[in-house]
Amino acid sequence: MFSLLHPVIPTQASIKRLEATRQRLRSWAEGAWRERQGTEQRQARAWRVQQDVARCLATHDPPGSLAQALQRKKAELRSQERARMALYKAQLQEIEARVSSRPYLFERVMQASARQAMEHHFSHVLEALGIEEAGLWRQVGHQGPPSAGVNRSSLPGRLGSPPL
Repeated sequence: MFSLLHPVIPTQASIKRLEATRQRLRSWAEGAWRERQGTEQRQARAWRVQQDVARCLATHDPPGSLAQALQRKKAELRSQERARMALYKAQLQEIEARVSSRPYLFERVMQASARQAMEHHFSHVLEALGIEEAGLWRQVGHQGPPSAGVNRSSLPGRLGSPPL
């Protein structure tokens, strides 16, 4: 059991451990101080260089030319931005016109199904009259109807069944 009556006697290992810890903390503090000093020196050097560059520019440029160049550049950037916005608005209007002129999905589906039904009816009428549909399309000079790639006999249900 631990007792407060008996003090802990430091050993050589504990003394060395404490000294190593103190040494490490001292070296970290010195490193942080050196880093701060280096940062301050770099900032001071950068500030001096900026001052020198500004002084050189002021001596070599006639007064006001830098300000005029800056104004010209700002005006040029504003005009470019206006042109970009006008182009953007024109493209947006084109897209809106294209979208609004396009039929809705259900309308397109209805048109496609109506077209298919009409082609199916046309095929059955030709078949009832004994006219070959592929020969008719060849005479006209086309490969076939828009859905010519569909094999009607392989379609399920009403589409593949013979006319009544």
